[in-house]
Amino acid sequence: GETDIYTMNADGSAQTAITRTPGVDEGHAAWSPDGKQIAFVSNATGNKEVYTMHPDGSSVQQVTNDGAAAASPTWSPDSRTLAYASRNGDLHLYSISVDGTNKRQLTNDPARDDYTPAWSPDGRHIAQAIDFYRRAVLMKPDDVATARADSLVKARCFALRHCTCSRHSCRHRLLPHRHTEHRDRFSA
Repeated sequence: GETDIYTMNADGSAQTAITRTPGVDEGHAAWSPDGKQIAFVSNATGNKEVYTMHPDGSSVQQVTNDGAAAASPTWSPDSRTLAYASRNGDLHLYSISVDGTNKRQLTNDPARDDYTPAWSPDGRHIAQAIDFYRRAVLMKPDDVATARADSLVKARCFALRHCTCSRHSCRHRLLPHRHTEHRDRFSA
């Protein structure tokens, strides 16, 4: 069946459908940090593309036109750029301005698939999962396919979204269902 996007209060109340397009799947929703837009993926054109809309579901704008299968849009901290995964053969990461301009391919290794981009709080890095989530790397959005091995802990932290990071360390839960925490240190 088709999927729709809903908003709700943090306690689960007031669930409201903000998309209800017959015959269309809409998902992978992500709020912009400024709270003014929601990025999402829709197959309205026949391909899975990235779109944005206001939180009430109005002003839907198509951002990508890849003719491929987009997934996992995520916002830069300044709410001006989206990173996302797209499959046109191989699965790679891209960034694009919210108005659909300045598209850049961020990864290009044909030997691996790249998933679930996550921006660092300062916007200087993007964490990603590689090869079905078996490992994570941290990359700079301006450098195609670069990764800093000394920051893998930080990347894991951002990709899994189970932690908080300061400039010199990350705190993450080893087991999400327990309250056990572990602190990793890394070089900046």
